[in-house]
Amino acid sequence: MYQGKKRRKYLTIKVELVNGQQKWFRISPKLFKIIINEQRLRKISVKYMLTNCFINIPLSSYNKNNQAVIGVGRVIQMKYRAHTDTRLCVRGQFVPPEKLKKRFFSCYHYLKHDYGKLSKVNILFDLYFWRRKVRKENLTNHFF
Repeated sequence: MYQGKKRRKYLTIKVELVNGQQKWFRISPKLFKIIINEQRLRKISVKYMLTNCFINIPLSSYNKNNQAVIGVGRVIQMKYRAHTDTRLCVRGQFVPPEKLKKRFFSCYHYLKHDYGKLSKVNILFDLYFWRRKVRKENLTNHFF
């Protein structure tokens, strides 16, 4: 009996931006492999792994040099989807809220990576916004 092609599933995350808007992004292939390995080792559901963590996201489309303006968003939800309506992938750098609360500048230096000046400024201001929110709402992530 013919069962047809196996459909590819994408691991996606719903991210809250500093302006309150929520967007879905695909997990990059490298980060996907790491998450799957952690899931197998720790026997934890994927949907709880990055909840409330702060992750680098593209705020614009990629240009012909494969660069985009980068910002920081808060992970709200993570799940598998049979299809995705976006081709934008999150970057691989993320930090848990507990670390952002205690070590702001080390988080900034980690997330700024080797991005351009505009992205570095965006990341700095976004992290400042998120640190205030973490302190106010006492956001936590129990995985990291």
